[in-house]
Amino acid sequence: YKELDGGSCAWVGINPAFLEDFGNRLFCEIPACPIIKKGEQSEKLCTLLNVLFSEKCDTPVLKKGAVTAVLALCEPLLRLVPRSSDTEINTADVLRYVIINRSSAEITAEAAAKHFGLTERRFCDWFRGSFSMGFRKFLNRLRLNDAELLLKNSDITITEICFKSGFENIRTFNRAFSSEQGCSPQEFRKNVRNNSTN
Repeated sequence: YKELDGGSCAWVGINPAFLEDFGNRLFCEIPACPIIKKGEQSEKLCTLLNVLFSEKCDTPVLKKGAVTAVLALCEPLLRLVPRSSDTEINTADVLRYVIINRSSAEITAEAAAKHFGLTERRFCDWFRGSFSMGFRKFLNRLRLNDAELLLKNSDITITEICFKSGFENIRTFNRAFSSEQGCSPQEFRKNVRNNSTN
């Protein structure tokens, strides 16, 4: 809550992914005005917000139900409009997102596009233009860098390194690694250890 000229306002942030029914729509649309003034609020909305923030709303099912009802009442008041196709993409934000999520099997171009409120095609076109390579190749390079460090500095198995680095299976990992390094992960580790003992 924040004081505003003798009054107050409540800020409510809801991750659109929390509610699948609203999620896809909220990733592609934004409120024309993200503020609901006191005169626009219904008694039902105020009651639901009080329930949402009360101790009575203590289970995931109750929270999801309250949030769904709040969004249903807010949707017409927010007047959702399509995101502009000219939405500015912040390179630093994209890099941070990819780096933080690189080892997750859930990260895909589609998921990243949704995260930034873009179509997959627009995101991929922007990504290729900004990084001179596709999203998947860039992601694999980050994962392969992690794998190289683990191969050099740890004794964990190749299979563990594969999954820790974010690859879905050992075959994909071996193929990507060999393509980038010109040798298998096993050979790479052996060469590194031989060079360090010489």
